[in-house]
Amino acid sequence: MTRVDIWRIPLTQKPEIVERLDSVLDEAERGQARRLRIPSAGQDFIVGRGALRLILARCLRQQPQQVALRFNRHGKPEALGSAAQPVFFNMSHAGRLAVCAVANRPVGVDLESVEKERSLERLRRCFSSWEQEELSRVPAPLRSRALLSCWVRKEAYLKAKGVGLDYPLDSFDVSWSSPGPAALLANRREPEDVSRWSMAPLLLPPDYLGAVVAEGGPIEIRAQRIEDVI
Repeated sequence: MTRVDIWRIPLTQKPEIVERLDSVLDEAERGQARRLRIPSAGQDFIVGRGALRLILARCLRQQPQQVALRFNRHGKPEALGSAAQPVFFNMSHAGRLAVCAVANRPVGVDLESVEKERSLERLRRCFSSWEQEELSRVPAPLRSRALLSCWVRKEAYLKAKGVGLDYPLDSFDVSWSSPGPAALLANRREPEDVSRWSMAPLLLPPDYLGAVVAEGGPIEIRAQRIEDVI
């Protein structure tokens, strides 16, 4: 069993909360927020990154300003904590919501707003032949949501592996039904991944879909209260 803690982070926050979250950022992060041309995007960055620092600070038993973050060449973030007790995490945001997943094994999470459904048909070419065939059988009114369900599971898997979107998306198959079991069904490049990684859907508001993937498994999701840290 792989336990994954999930925090749901509303990006719309009261000014005093935004100020509190801004106070835990480092200067580089504040500069990054200021460089974003859309003011709301800058505030979203502050809320997401500040909440992440507070979550990791609790896990690492550090002050939030002490949390050392680094990113691999594909952009996957890592927290530099004790080598004896590594903390693995991943984040995703869409619309007015962010989610953070924390585990003691490599983990990836993806979140999408159903508003994206209308643009997903163009992503069909990123799916495997098996996935395309299965999705073609879905009744038209349900197809966009099925496409989105498939997409978040594929992206969560890639984020868990830390490989980015340059990994061939048609080289592996995921289940797509939502609601329903989430699973990596096949990987033609790395067959051993089917037994190495587990997948689970996220319980989210009806206008969002999401998935989490972690090494080991099966996954036990523990919902956490973001109010407890911010």
